Amino acid sequence: PLCSLEGIITRSAWATSPKPPPPPPEGLQQGQRQIIENLMQVRFGELDESLIKVIDELLKLSPMESSRLLLESSREDLIRRFISE
Repeated sequence: PLCSLEGIITRSAWATSPKPPPPPPEGLQQGQRQIIENLMQVRFGELDESLIKVIDELLKLSPMESSRLLLESSREDLIRRFISE
């Protein structure tokens, strides 16, 4: 039957069970770091010390902005923008 006691209890338990907590910000940042590293490796090859410094700066930006910069900027532009005095 559509309204069995077992079905009601099951739906009720499911509806009241707590949702899992969101991942911690560190986990999100680590995932974003991995995406940035992967994009940089595809575009520029091996990551040297200069590009690794750029990664830390890109992580301070929104994901949309960091993605845009990675897709539109040359290696030299990124270094000049983020680590040149």
